[in-house]
Amino acid sequence: MPSIRIINAGVLIAMVAVMLGSIGGCSQETKPLEFEPNLVHAMKYEIKEGVPMEQASEDAFWIVTEMFGTPEDPKLPTVITEDEEFASIVSVENLHLASGRIGEEGRGLYQTHCVTCHGVTGNGRGELSATMNPYPRDYRKGVFKFKSTERGEKPLREDLAGLIKNGINGSRMVAIPSLTEEDVEALVDYVIYLSWRGELERMLIDDAIYELDFEEGDRIINPAFQNSADEEEKEEFEDSWELAEDFAMEIGEAWLEAPDAVVEVPDPPEDFVVPDSHEEFVAAMSDDRAETLTASVERGRELFRGKIAACSKCHGENGRGDGQNTDYDDWTKEWTLGIGIKPENRDALIK
Repeated sequence: MPSIRIINAGVLIAMVAVMLGSIGGCSQETKPLEFEPNLVHAMKYEIKEGVPMEQASEDAFWIVTEMFGTPEDPKLPTVITEDEEFASIVSVENLHLASGRIGEEGRGLYQTHCVTCHGVTGNGRGELSATMNPYPRDYRKGVFKFKSTERGEKPLREDLAGLIKNGINGSRMVAIPSLTEEDVEALVDYVIYLSWRGELERMLIDDAIYELDFEEGDRIINPAFQNSADEEEKEEFEDSWELAEDFAMEIGEAWLEAPDAVVEVPDPPEDFVVPDSHEEFVAAMSDDRAETLTASVERGRELFRGKIAACSKCHGENGRGDGQNTDYDDWTKEWTLGIGIKPENRDALIK
């Protein structure tokens, strides 16, 4: 009989990784590194409003590509770089460091550490995203969860930096000890860049739905008019471009205003009891802290099960994780409940 050789699991994984890298090496070089249009956002309106969205999606994508460049050659809109305050939001030098391909000298941070989950476009559709729960976030909506600011406001740079450095417990986003402070800052800038670009694309489509008549041939922008000899066509292009610039600045304003939206968390009352372990809890319930702790637990129960925090909606009345698990959060409502599809109706969601 042939001998059976037992290989250490770690060694085997490393061998497979090398083999896959070798197999994918040639195709990796030829495969274009490019953003993709927000087809989900466009399709949402096609379903809801019954209007064709292909041209609108192409026009919005053309604008954000002209303004923000590509994954290998990122840039910011001129209207942003020419304004000192707006230009301070994202460093072009950091974008260069974070963008580009894996292995490219002095570049490729996002591709190396983030793309398999968050995707090239920052849409949360990386190669491994479908295997994850919770799934990776889509930056393009401009909405962030773990932050020190009010709901609906942008996060602070420090919020994003902390998540990149420390990871998020309970998720596949783990800390990456090899990242330097410079690396972290570059990735923060690149996340803001992807979010800015993606949110502008969404805003252009949103505006078009309510302001334009597609059946009459209206378009978000017509690139062919950019250098037209016809004054009316050229003016139409310039008006469309200026509107896109206004939207880009509006998004920039939101990032600049984030520090003013920090939630101030008051210090707890002096008699507030916060046990750090089960043993401390038992001890507190056995002495003069019992009344205060019991009242705090009861207040927590009311918040957990009530409409304010509504924790039990997902976690279940007793915290067993047996609540609803189909209507996750703000990232999914627009293409479920927002277009009349119940999250548990998976057949409708697939379409």
